[in-house]
Amino acid sequence: MYLHQGKAAVLAASSSSSFEREAGIRLSLLGEFSVRLGSHEVPETAFARRKARSLLKLLALRSGHRLHREQAMDLLWPELPPRAAAAQLYKAVHQVRRAFATAHPGLPPESLLEVHDEVISLKAPGGVNTDVEEFEELARAATRRRDLGLLQRAVAAYRGDLLPTDLYEEWTVEPRAALRERFLELLVELGEGYLAAGYPAEAGDVFRQVLDREPTREEAHRGLMRVYAARGSSARALRQYQQCKERLIEELGIDPSSETTRLYQDILRGEVEPPV
Repeated sequence: MYLHQGKAAVLAASSSSSFEREAGIRLSLLGEFSVRLGSHEVPETAFARRKARSLLKLLALRSGHRLHREQAMDLLWPELPPRAAAAQLYKAVHQVRRAFATAHPGLPPESLLEVHDEVISLKAPGGVNTDVEEFEELARAATRRRDLGLLQRAVAAYRGDLLPTDLYEEWTVEPRAALRERFLELLVELGEGYLAAGYPAEAGDVFRQVLDREPTREEAHRGLMRVYAARGSSARALRQYQQCKERLIEELGIDPSSETTRLYQDILRGEVEPPV
């Protein structure tokens, strides 16, 4: 009997030790926010207050997933005096730790959200990773290698704008705009890649996706002009130029760039050839 219990205890300890070695924190920030600790999802209901989730989001976006307490206080409680902001910060830290403990008691929550020398750090035995970091890594590789497959993967990794439920949090504005801009650049690259590879229909779909999000994007208008010209529809290509011009004047008060105008003139003269 005692031998059996001893074996069970050893097995349980081994399992716990394995989990502690391998468990990582996974944060999703694109399109929606979610947190996983190892194989366990941390439910939204585990967080007592919204600011606890905001602290996690802020750490997820920071390099190294660490932040000085003064920065966290300034970003999350800018309207409070320092003493009150500090009290709110440590409440949020406690709430995040409690949420982690609720999701899985196998790891000490103080080791996952550490406060040391006034620096707050998000850590885990298996590391901390986010979908933002994955998207950025794929985007760099796709741009560097000009590979259609990588471009497709990078575009697919962007599952939506950054933290859409936090639109009015000032600390989200700049990274959201930067990520969205990178995504649009990738879409344009993908459209151009399709066009160069001889897939005008797929290229057209991608350029339309860009214009759905940003109607004044000249690269996408030019892309569609080339798509229509490649498919032998000069009339549609010329109409696309007129749509581009109308959008730019209406929304930005400017005319199309010289590059867009030259393409229009080349199509008008019949000098645009299908890509090889």
